[in-house]
Formats: sequence, C-alpha cells, structure tokens
Amino acid sequence: LSCRFAGQFVVAAMFRSDSVVVCTPPVMEVGEVDLEVSNNGIDFVRAWPRLVVTPALDITDISPMHGFIRGGTVVTVDGTGFDAGDVSCVLDGTLHVSAVVESATRLTCTMPSLPSAHVAMFELQSSTGGTSLRSAEFGFDAEPVVS
Repeated sequence: LSCRFAGQFVVAAMFRSDSVVVCTPPVMEVGEVDLEVSNNGIDFVRAWPRLVVTPALDITDISPMHGFIRGGTVVTVDGTGFDAGDVSCVLDGTLHVSAVVESATRLTCTMPSLPSAHVAMFELQSSTGGTSLRSAEFGFDAEPVVS
C-alpha cells in the first residue's frame, strides 16, 4: 500500500479502515498537488480533492523575550505557516496559550502568570497537531523589589 504525491514522490501507507489510508507526505513546495493511492505500487488512483500544501509552522523571531511572572506580556511572533488553522503558543511543552493570528507571518500571544521565575521553551502548535520547526526561549522574570 503506497501513496504518491505530485506524481513523483512515493511513500508507504498504512491501512486504517475501508475509508482511511494514512501516509506521511515528503517536504514539498507550497500549493496544490495530486494525491494518489496504490495497492500494488504500479497502478495509482487519484484521490479527490487535491492536497493543499501549506508553509511549515516556524518561528523566526519573538519579541520581547522576557516578561514578569505576573503575566500579561504580549509576545509578537514572526514566522511562517500561521494561516494553517488555529495556532497556539506552547510553553514548556504543556501550557497552551491562545494566539491571535494577525497574518500568515505574524501572531501574538499573551503570557500567563507563573508561580516562579524560569526560562520556558516557547513553541507553536497548530490545531492539526503540527509543531513549529524551531523553538525559542521566553524568560519569566521575578518582580523587581523596590525598597
């Protein structure tokens, strides 16, 4: 069982049910491509509709890179693939924060409050389960003490 993307990239497929075959596409150019399925690797049948390849979810910059543990810091994220459905910011792999998508290349997230200062791993996750190619670090700083 195999899938062929854009008439040239053949990958192994997994049978899940009479109506579901799972195959992982290779890295391809953004746009629409034909997806075909085969039982014997020779005779392929085209699936419909065409597969839409979107830019990979990626982070190129975050600003600012620090905020206070009380939360409320609005972080601007520049990157790609933000138009691929709902996107959330993920801290330390577990804490999901809603994102406001401004464009395909820019979004914002408001940082939550945390109990203590630390540097968190900052990633993005799409509603389809994809995570950003790169991560960043966001520092949660303790409140300054004025005496």
